Amino acid sequence: MFMMPIFAPVKSRSKYQKLVVSWASWAAAFMFASSLPVWAQDKTTDTTTETPIVNSAMDGELFFKILLGELSLLDDKPRDAYALILDSAKKSKDERLFERAMGIALQARAGESALTVAKAWRAALPDSLDAVRAEFELTIALNKVDLQAKALDDYMALVQTQFANDVAARDEALMSLLALLARASNTANKATVAPLTEKVLSKLVLTPSSKPEMRVLYARTLQMMGRFDDGMKALTVLPEATPEQSQYKVNAQVQMLRDNQQFQAAYDLLNQNVQKLSTTDAKSIVLADWHYDLAMLAEKTNRLGEMERLLRLVIAAKPDDAQAYNALGYSLADRGLRLAEAKVLLLKAVQLAPNDPFIADSLGWVEFKLGNLEQAKLILISAFEAKPDAEIATHLGEVLWTQGLKTEAITVWQAARMINPNHPTLLETLKRLGVSLDASTKV
Repeated sequence: MFMMPIFAPVKSRSKYQKLVVSWASWAAAFMFASSLPVWAQDKTTDTTTETPIVNSAMDGELFFKILLGELSLLDDKPRDAYALILDSAKKSKDERLFERAMGIALQARAGESALTVAKAWRAALPDSLDAVRAEFELTIALNKVDLQAKALDDYMALVQTQFANDVAARDEALMSLLALLARASNTANKATVAPLTEKVLSKLVLTPSSKPEMRVLYARTLQMMGRFDDGMKALTVLPEATPEQSQYKVNAQVQMLRDNQQFQAAYDLLNQNVQKLSTTDAKSIVLADWHYDLAMLAEKTNRLGEMERLLRLVIAAKPDDAQAYNALGYSLADRGLRLAEAKVLLLKAVQLAPNDPFIADSLGWVEFKLGNLEQAKLILISAFEAKPDAEIATHLGEVLWTQGLKTEAITVWQAARMINPNHPTLLETLKRLGVSLDASTKV
């Protein structure tokens, strides 16, 4: 994982090195910001409601130190700000100050410093669930394998104590860990995360009143652990008392099948429900969404004519649906069919969603297929900067490779591999072009 020491100077880099570093910085920031609770992220103030005024208990010295810390941050001195706020938090035992110190460390991508805050927070307030959770989440984010099991045990023990008489709240607190562990399992941490996930699963006691979202997360975690059949079985108990509940259940089952690459089974299940809904409620707003999902599954099962028919139904029902234009345009472009029409469709998608990097990726790809290499490169660079994604990087790499910029192409493909080493588009492209990233030469 990419880590920068706090305040480390950045040396001059080439354009494509900067592009990859930009992705790495984004990835590090996302890992911390998305995996940690909301207190570790930027907070916005809701000015629509009045907050009761509470007199502060801090003394003059503490106030001055906090103020000095915030001024240091404004003066681009995060190291000083971190030290001042953390010292203030230790002396006051104020959770908000621990949160602030951690936020400063995370913003600077200083994971070890953030972990220092978590440990100090726990030492000052051992019964703080947020503090214990923060420490555990940081052991995952920083891949501190030797600390993870104990940190998880401490968190689960505290949850058990604080929610001894509220099974639903306890399960919800444990469930929140499954999302974190699922994200971590998509990285090199998978082998070490698996036993932690099993431990959380063993403590869950789902009840009939458990939220459907919790049951779906539970099922998807079982799937992640290689227990697909158990996961599908867990979805069978989802409620179906209302049309909305029934549709939610179908969506969950289809997604599980799709994620397990059982595309034919997913197509059959969804098609069956599309036909049923078309008969009982042809004007349902869900139908267009299901037509789109069914089109994507039709593509996966090589029903390309069916895919196009369904996407045109979506466009007719929802003429402002940028994703339908994008899916149809990209499908035509990727197969090298009716490229002029594909470009028109994708320009319409861009018009409807001008800031969507995936739509920009599709437009860049059709420009590549049309032979407009320089235009394709510019579009794809912009898309990758906006959204560091393996498929976008793969497309950009192929454009660069075709332009003869092979060193730059390999650099971008290596970034794609860091994002997702098993991405099918990346693997297919490298195989087709005869490229070995390990050797960094054409083979």
